[in-house]
Amino acid sequence: MDRRTWAKALAGAAVAARGAEGGPKTYTFKTVGDCEIKADVHGAGDGVRRPGVMWIHGGALIMGSRALPRQPRKIPVVTDLFLKAGYVVVSIDYRLAPETKLAQIIEDVQDAWRWVRKQGPK
Repeated sequence: MDRRTWAKALAGAAVAARGAEGGPKTYTFKTVGDCEIKADVHGAGDGVRRPGVMWIHGGALIMGSRALPRQPRKIPVVTDLFLKAGYVVVSIDYRLAPETKLAQIIEDVQDAWRWVRKQGPK
């Protein structure tokens, strides 16, 4: 299979994996004051226990969101590769700077990890 055919097949499979459950399920893993901090869980719709990957968005701690990256070309992004391989992808938000200091941002990420480990989407 040539590179173009492989990329097209993989991208199609990733789209199917994302759509298998009708899109991600969103959960609130932490609340600080009136701020709900959320996680999207992708690829966990069939009730089968699977390995997982936590996706922590970039943005220099001042911008960004838990929305998974999309590639405008037909080349799949890394999260598509994880889904195609059968992983669950948990994409998290965290409070952003400068309103939130680094220690609190790290705490949000640690709390997301604890949520995934202890209860996650069961």
